[in-house]
Amino acid sequence: MTSEQLAWKIRRHAVEMTHLSGGSHIGAVLSVADIIAVLYTDILHYRADEPN
Repeated sequence: MTSEQLAWKIRRHAVEMTHLSGGSHIGAVLSVADIIAVLYTDILHYRADEPN
């Protein structure tokens, strides 16, 4: 998965969760989605099957 794909998924989940909860503070999540995606795909090299 590329960082662009992950950022899109983060944004989509954020919008869905905000809508379902009736919340209204979505700006912060949308603004850091790219940063989180790049960290998890390119820098941290996180693998779900090896969490340690």
